[in-house]
Amino acid sequence: MMIQPFLCAAILAGVWHWTLLPAAGAVLGAFLLREPLVVMGRQRLVWTTPHEETGAARRWLGGLLGGLAASGGLLAMRWPWPLLALFGGLAMALTALAVVLTVKNRQRSWWLQVLSAAGLSASCFAAALSALGTIPDWCWWVWLVSTMHALAGILVVHARLEARIAAKTKKATPPRFRLPAAAAAAMLLTAAIACALLERAILAAALALSATVHAWGIWTLSTAKSMATPLMKVGLRAMTLSIVVSILMVAGLWREA
Repeated sequence: MMIQPFLCAAILAGVWHWTLLPAAGAVLGAFLLREPLVVMGRQRLVWTTPHEETGAARRWLGGLLGGLAASGGLLAMRWPWPLLALFGGLAMALTALAVVLTVKNRQRSWWLQVLSAAGLSASCFAAALSALGTIPDWCWWVWLVSTMHALAGILVVHARLEARIAAKTKKATPPRFRLPAAAAAAMLLTAAIACALLERAILAAALALSATVHAWGIWTLSTAKSMATPLMKVGLRAMTLSIVVSILMVAGLWREA
């Protein structure tokens, strides 16, 4: 969800600029920052005795903050300062929210994951700004398609986990996530039809593929064979789908870039 939009935007930009490297470092550093912060937050608010990993977390935090400061200084030479401040502030706000909820053991909240997906997909803006010095129209398509695809994937995963728990516990509880997951797949299909009407055939194919695979995943949740599929295999399928969707998305936006 973070690397693929960045790479897609870097490819579509078609121009190499050295600030792509600090941009990649800043995106990765902002993503990794939450881990040491979670450890330190738990040490302060949850754990009653000192833990060994707290010292390592402090060292990692210092290194990451130093790397982010260096990356920010280099990006300031290329990015407009208001956009640099905006993206930096939003990244820190999202990180703070994720840390607080993780410390409270609410990191699996679906809305947090959806919000994080939208934030991680915004890495495409970092690549575009570094390569071109601006955010072209096609970059918004990269963000939108990536976010919509991730949203459907997150909801389908929650629906699958919900179905697995119900199958193991034999409890006939009403499913919470199956309908929202189906709605997300329908949203992707609607977007695919809209792109087809706008004569964006390849982009429509990317959205339709995502919608079809996610709809099929929802349809098979009631089968014993699907429930027996290892989660690792499910994850590899999802990653493969994301790669194919990204390739189609780049192909569909290539002429515009």
